[in-house]
Amino acid sequence: MSHIFILKPAVFAVLLCTALPAQQITSLALLDFDARGIAAHEVATLTDLLRMEIVNIGAVPLVERGDMMTAITTEQDRQLMGCTSDECAIKIGNILGVSHIVAGSMGKVGSTYMILARVIDVETSQVVNTAKLQYSGSIEALLTRMTPLAYDVIGMGEELKRREREEREAAELARRQEEQRRRAEEERLARQRREEERRREEQTRATTQTKSSSSGSDQSCVAAMGYGACALITLGALTGDGKMIVLGILMILAVDFL
Repeated sequence: MSHIFILKPAVFAVLLCTALPAQQITSLALLDFDARGIAAHEVATLTDLLRMEIVNIGAVPLVERGDMMTAITTEQDRQLMGCTSDECAIKIGNILGVSHIVAGSMGKVGSTYMILARVIDVETSQVVNTAKLQYSGSIEALLTRMTPLAYDVIGMGEELKRREREEREAAELARRQEEQRRRAEEERLARQRREEERRREEQTRATTQTKSSSSGSDQSCVAAMGYGACALITLGALTGDGKMIVLGILMILAVDFL
C-alpha cells in the first residue's frame, strides 16, 4: 500500500511500499547513500541524520557507521563500502552479521530532490521494504524530513502518523480546554462587575431616600414652627402678653433662617 504526504508551499511526497514490520528486523545497518547530482558531503550529512533518526526511534538495533568500519577489517571488504548494489549490500550485511541492511540513493532531477531507500533481507537477498522521499525546494528543508523517512524505512510509517494524529488531537483538546477556561474566567469577571454595579445602584438609591426623608422632616418642622409662632403672636395680642409676641417673632425669624 502506498502513502502520500503533501506539504505546501514546498511539495513533499513519501511513498512506502511492501511495509516491513519493525519487529521482523532483529538488527539493521545503513550504508552510505549514493550521491546523484548532489554534493557528496551533503548526502553524507543526510545519511548520518537518517541513521540518527532510526536510532532515536529505538525500535530497531542499528549498527553505527564507526562500528561498521571497525568490523570490516580487510581492504577488499572496505572497498564494498563504496558499492551501492544489492549484491555489495548483502555481502556487507553478512560481514556485519545483521538481519537487514539499508541501501539507497539521493539525487536531484531539475529542482526536485529524491531519496530512494530499500531494505534488504540479508538471508534471503530480497528487498522487503522500500521508501521514497520526493521534495521540491531547498536542500536544507530535507533535514526536517528525515524523521518520517526513518519511520518508513523500518516499516513504522503508520505508527508515526498515529502518533502525529494523537499529538494533534491532544493539542486541540488542550486548546479547547484553555478556551473554556478563558470563557469561564470572562463570565466570572462579568458576574463580578454586574454584582458591583448592583451594589452601587442600591447604595445610590438608599442615599437618595435618606436625603429625601431628611428634607421632608426639615420642611415639616419648619411648617410646624411657623404655625406655632403665629399662634403665640395672636395669643399675645389678645392677652396683652408682650413676651409671647416677642417669642412668636423670634420663631418666625428662625423659620426664615432655616
